[in-house]
Amino acid sequence: MSSHGVVRKWRVTKGWGVIDSCDAPGGCWPFYTAIELGEENSHSRIEGLAPRQAVRFDWEPATQDGYLFRVIRAIPVDTAP
Repeated sequence: MSSHGVVRKWRVTKGWGVIDSCDAPGGCWPFYTAIELGEENSHSRIEGLAPRQAVRFDWEPATQDGYLFRVIRAIPVDTAP
């Protein structure tokens, strides 16, 4: 399923965080390997996402670290005008 959401938190040292979306109540768990930043930025993928950053993401139902949803692919949304 594809959705839009906002990053609640990101744990750089662990490489995962939480994305909030109405489509995934309680939060959706992303791991850094699911983040798509483009080839030129692939080295910074583990730095992940920033809190309050908008993302488009694909997810699946799954039990992961206490969350009922897991991100399959996340793409940061460019918020520039």
